[in-house]
Amino acid sequence: TLPETIRGPKAPANQVDWNGRNESVLPFLQEETHELPVVAVEINGTPVQAFLDTGGDVFAVPRALAQSLGIETVATAIGVFAAGQAAEEGYAKADSLRSGDVVLRNLPVTVSNMERCMIGTGVLRHFLATIDYPGQRLVLRPKNEIGQTALRRELVGKTVTEVPFTLMITHLMLVRGGLNEREDLTFLVD
Repeated sequence: TLPETIRGPKAPANQVDWNGRNESVLPFLQEETHELPVVAVEINGTPVQAFLDTGGDVFAVPRALAQSLGIETVATAIGVFAAGQAAEEGYAKADSLRSGDVVLRNLPVTVSNMERCMIGTGVLRHFLATIDYPGQRLVLRPKNEIGQTALRRELVGKTVTEVPFTLMITHLMLVRGGLNEREDLTFLVD
């Protein structure tokens, strides 16, 4: 068995603490609208900026930051990333990820050579998450009737296109669609 310092508390992973709130709104911070959205979060109590990547898995922490926060890698693997590039990534656990008013506790993370933190689908799937490009914000709501009601209320009077997707493996979102005359295509949401 692993020592207690690596195993951590016996609490389950990804515990969501809403701190009495029903919504958390994080404004986008990037200056250019063509860039991936960037939001302010706290990892183990340390403020950082993280970009949103719907093609990414869990929360990714740069190696140097993980070391400074005492986040210990318990296993490593070679991952294949954009453009087929391979790199080593570590698997670890952070005590907390604060996104505005909501906190995820006992969060699985990857440790990599990335330059900044990344929020992937493995984090977003714990919420009714709205990546609001026109409003330049990320809105997180609980996955319950309260969150669903708030989302429906926000969408009243707006044109909405609902796109069902399939979650493959842990984080890859696949949708059916068409392009030109082809109507039988599958797309990766990334």
